[in-house]
This record gives sequence, C-alpha cells and structure tokens, in this order.
Amino acid sequence: MAATLVLATACGSTVNQDGSGGAGGTGGAGGTGGEGGVLPPECVVETSETGPYGVTFQFENNGAFPAFLREDCAVEYTISSCEDGYSASLAIRASCSQACDSTVDGCLTCGACPPVGGVPVDVGAQTTDTWAGMRYTFGMTAEGCNCHESHVARAGRYQIRVPVYTSDDAAQTGAPSYEVTVNFELPAPNGVVVVPIGQSP
Repeated sequence: MAATLVLATACGSTVNQDGSGGAGGTGGAGGTGGEGGVLPPECVVETSETGPYGVTFQFENNGAFPAFLREDCAVEYTISSCEDGYSASLAIRASCSQACDSTVDGCLTCGACPPVGGVPVDVGAQTTDTWAGMRYTFGMTAEGCNCHESHVARAGRYQIRVPVYTSDDAAQTGAPSYEVTVNFELPAPNGVVVVPIGQSP
C-alpha cells in the first residue's frame, strides 16, 4: 500500500544528497516496542518475505522553500509501531553499546559525535537515509557495561516522524518549524518509503 502522509506544524549513519543510497543505523532511540504476541488486525501486513526488512527513507523537498533535517550522530527522526498505537519510539540504533552476549572484555569506548548541523534539502532535491529493519533493547553486562539485544522489526505497519527546519541555524538549535508524519509498511514496496518534507507557500 502507499504510504500515508500527515503534515503537522508544530551515532554513525551516512546521509547522501540527491538520491544515492544511505547506509548505517539511523533515527531516534526511545521505547523498545513490542515483540511477540498477536498483532492487532489493523497492523498486520501479509508477506512471504523473511526479515529483517531494510528500508530506505527518501526525504523529498516537494515544497516551495529550502528545508533542513537535523543531524548529529544520526539524522533526526523517530519510528513507532502500529502495534502499540504509535505511542512510543522504537530504539532503532545501538550506538555505543556492545551486544549483551559479546565475549569481549571491557566496555565499548565511543568518540564524540560530530557537531550538530543541518542537512540541506533544496527545492526539488532529495536526501536518503536507511534503517536496517532492526530494533534494540538494552541492559548491562556482568562487568557493568551498556549492552544491547537485537530484534528484527516484524512485518507490519509503522510510522516515521521527521522534524523539519527552515535554516541551518534552526537545525543547530533544535527548533523545528514543522513535523512530517508518514505511515508505512514493512516490508516496504521496493524497500523505499518516500517522505515529502516540503512546505507550501
């Protein structure tokens, strides 16, 4: 099915300008999301494919003005699941933590993120970012290190929420001009979800 668009005013991914494929984990971290059990009927997506269902988000500026996304260690957006009524953000990246079943001694040490900045998307242009279709829950190892468990995000209906900024300065300060919400399915048709981020006059 086509994605549904709603426009509401209001560490280590790669972002590629003008439609080349992105790579790496992305987006915000938050609640863990549900796992197991029976999906509500309105959330079910039938598929014969086997997960994980990787997806490329294609942010397109279809409006009349330049737009900016916000990026520090990752492009800023959140993903939630129909399973809980889109009430909590999924943790879709596990930056700076090791797998809970890792046999490596000691804790993972991470460097600082790059300075926060805006990702410009000119009128008629686009930028992309990818989600590998994984989500994470978190805990502690016996040594007291942060660790994560990896889970395949199952087939179903999801939602992406993207804060959009009108200038690089606004992106740096974290004051979005408006927010775009798109409902989509996993697996996504052709593995792509188009997210229009433009603003009309």
